[in-house]
Amino acid sequence: MDQTELLQHLKEQIYFIEKCIEDYDKNEIEAKRVATHIRTLVHDTSISISLLKQLNLKERMYINTNVPKNAFAYWKVSHIGMSGGTINNQTPYIGIVGKEVYGNSDGSISIKYFPIYKEWKDFSPSMDFDTWWNAEIYDNRNGDVLTRKGLILNVANKDGGAHIDNLKQEYRSFKKNDIIQFKVNENLQGFDNIPAYPAVIQIAWELLNSIKNEINSHY
Repeated sequence: MDQTELLQHLKEQIYFIEKCIEDYDKNEIEAKRVATHIRTLVHDTSISISLLKQLNLKERMYINTNVPKNAFAYWKVSHIGMSGGTINNQTPYIGIVGKEVYGNSDGSISIKYFPIYKEWKDFSPSMDFDTWWNAEIYDNRNGDVLTRKGLILNVANKDGGAHIDNLKQEYRSFKKNDIIQFKVNENLQGFDNIPAYPAVIQIAWELLNSIKNEINSHY
């Protein structure tokens, strides 16, 4: 395949990713679709070469929005009507998504994971590909750990992105809404959604903006 054809495929993949990110707010399962496009762009195997590698665009620096372990990881609190949510080094680590706590008009409290790209201001690449792809983004402190690579390949290869198969334990645990819980009105409450899908969208945003300047120079 010549360079012109490869660039056309790249343009199409970028369009697909942008559309999935745009539509995510309407339905979080757009994350399954976008995971397959991320895989197409960057995942190499013994029998297939990623699109970015074919274009010599893969080995670059990538934007990293993942908070290190034991750091304060993107909490937004707009309601103080809860307790029992102490964050310490034993709290399950989810570093690549935001967590928002807010009060509803009926007096209940909602707790939700969200991709933080809309609030991100630093577009400076900071990691080489292998470090970025293999960095831990989740650790439940009980043996289940996920990297960007592990999350994307689980969603694409096993959870309906491109294939359906038995889910790996570490990804299965990342699809739960009660990884982190708080006491609300004396009852333990988990999140209103799972962290897996907003994490995929955030990774898609990181990838898209990491390569955007060079991609635009080809169009």
